[in-house]
Amino acid sequence: MKLFTFKNAIIFCVVLAAIVFLLPTFFNCWPHKKINMGLDLQGGMHLVLEVQNIKAVEAEVERTIQEIKKQLRKEGVKHLGISRSNDNSILAKFQDNENKSGFETLLSKSFENLITQKPQTDNNIVTYRLSLPETETDNIKKMATDQALETIRNRIDEFGVSEPDIRIQGD
Repeated sequence: MKLFTFKNAIIFCVVLAAIVFLLPTFFNCWPHKKINMGLDLQGGMHLVLEVQNIKAVEAEVERTIQEIKKQLRKEGVKHLGISRSNDNSILAKFQDNENKSGFETLLSKSFENLITQKPQTDNNIVTYRLSLPETETDNIKKMATDQALETIRNRIDEFGVSEPDIRIQGD
């Protein structure tokens, strides 16, 4: 008789435990907190985006060229052409000494940050090669990268992504 009672008690406990564990699957009456899985647990997303740093430097050189042309026009200094070369330097061509000295005055007054190489003379045409300092090009590249990073962060935060990991990779 004792064995029968002990056996019934074990069966009752097992059935009761099964009911306790199965009951929440049939009814949503018990409060439960859903686990919020991040992107890495949901399948995730891994993107690598490239910042066009060289394009940012080229754009700055083009802005400088436009500013030089504007200042030359304002000062009445005539030039044969101001353009950007392949290595992101500025080539400025002048025909006579009066315009050459006006350009040199303008450089020392308004564009003292530009690096000026010794002018080349060929058939009475003087060509100046100007370039941005290395520190300024590095600063432009860093600012372009920081701006791209901030833009990406703002766009991802806009969607409410939980725990995004956004960082700079490489240079």
